[in-house]
Amino acid sequence: MDTVVIPANRIERAAAIMARRYRAGAVVMVGGAGVMGAVAVASLITGAAVGSLAAFAIFAVIAGAFAFALRRSALRAAWVGKQAATDPSLMWLVEDYRLVALDEVGAPLPELALKISPALRRELTEMPRALVR
Repeated sequence: MDTVVIPANRIERAAAIMARRYRAGAVVMVGGAGVMGAVAVASLITGAAVGSLAAFAIFAVIAGAFAFALRRSALRAAWVGKQAATDPSLMWLVEDYRLVALDEVGAPLPELALKISPALRRELTEMPRALVR
């Protein structure tokens, strides 16, 4: 795929969309972890096999870990959006399905890289529509 230069004013919205998606995923994972934890406690109360208790507890921990990772990704995406809004000296590129920031001399800044969805990539790289009045 081609590399496309994107104006900084469009990056803030893209980062906010990705942050919202990551937050939604984190909420789902927290809910899943809660359900798995409740099932583990219920199996402990009812005297179910230790294997089933351990399985549900492990699933709850895994879902909690995914929720933590998604929450960190959401915070990072929001931070990238703030950086795009506050630092006009950065140049932004869309490379495949990633937003990448370049500094004044053209060196990439990996701490400001952000994964984006295919639909968001298409939105960022297509030509803006003209308003007909």
